[in-house]
Amino acid sequence: MDAAGRSCAKLPDIGNLTLNHFSEVSRVVVRTPAKLNLFLELMARRSDGYHDIDTVMVPINCYDTLDFRRAEHGTIRIATNWWPSHQHWVQELGPAQADSLLYIPDDERNLIHRAILATSELGRLSGGFNVEVRKRIPAGAGMGGASSDAAAAIRAVAKFGGISSTDTRLWTIAAQIGSDVPFFLGAEPGNRGGEERQRITVSRVTAMRATGRGEILSPVSLRKPLNLIVAFPAESLSTAKVYSHCVVPSQSTNVATMIEALESGEPARIGEAMMNRLTESALKLSATVKDLLEQMWRCGLPRCQLTGSGSACFSLIDDSCDAESLMKVLRHSLRANSMNAHIIRVETVAIPQRIFVSRKLAHLKTDI
Repeated sequence: MDAAGRSCAKLPDIGNLTLNHFSEVSRVVVRTPAKLNLFLELMARRSDGYHDIDTVMVPINCYDTLDFRRAEHGTIRIATNWWPSHQHWVQELGPAQADSLLYIPDDERNLIHRAILATSELGRLSGGFNVEVRKRIPAGAGMGGASSDAAAAIRAVAKFGGISSTDTRLWTIAAQIGSDVPFFLGAEPGNRGGEERQRITVSRVTAMRATGRGEILSPVSLRKPLNLIVAFPAESLSTAKVYSHCVVPSQSTNVATMIEALESGEPARIGEAMMNRLTESALKLSATVKDLLEQMWRCGLPRCQLTGSGSACFSLIDDSCDAESLMKVLRHSLRANSMNAHIIRVETVAIPQRIFVSRKLAHLKTDI
């Protein structure tokens, strides 16, 4: 740690390298979406401690923004700022809970850090990185914020290192960092080599089915964007703890109904197919999440469900719904019951998101 408490872990020592033409990249900015699980079934408990799952996820327009710059020091420094302000989140979640809910580590516990190390080694990059994170995705919410940020780091460092965005080794790195990380890279290109691979662009998708422990991906057709209301209570849930309390069903629910519903684009059909097998264990662990779901139902929000392992819950609304009115009623009800929550309206988007690159006019010849 440095004097400011920021992470200063060294990058892999691979000798002094003179930067090549890819060093013209001086800054990379990536906007990273959150995700929601419309469907999540447990298929089996694995010997490695994970579970085989079958899930359908959609990216949504709740974004973190990550700004990456190369640094002459050989360290990784991550600075996280809650947006629009730290005080705004304290007011939303309550001062008693805010300190723990808003804490984001800046050392090797942060998936951004791990993603930078692994991708730097792949690209044989020496030197360090300064990363500024504008944080909007709640932590410990089941919305994939940490995983999305890690995927952004992989994409950014790949740009600095001149690694093709279609290089399948990026998906391998992503899967090693976390089960949800590959999802945020988008659909993996086909296993092709040579010059042909360089002409392939990563497919942009609006929904994805994930199997295995979440790293085996296949795009799902989504007829039109979905509109949703997301509520994050003033409590986070541990993914490991929720999974440790879950029960694998003797007969699993088939994902086919959800896939067909998404292809239809009808919220009513999608709502009928929605399910999350982790809900039971999450509600046993958290009375707050249980109360939040009950309040959402009572306030007339349709098709309410937990996302991932929680603690955030969402409502899939109709196109004609007055979302602002529903959110206002929910906020009033939660306040009346002395509950704090961060409530937002979102819609589904495509991934991967655009990446913004700033280039220097001259080559940098200095060893770093």
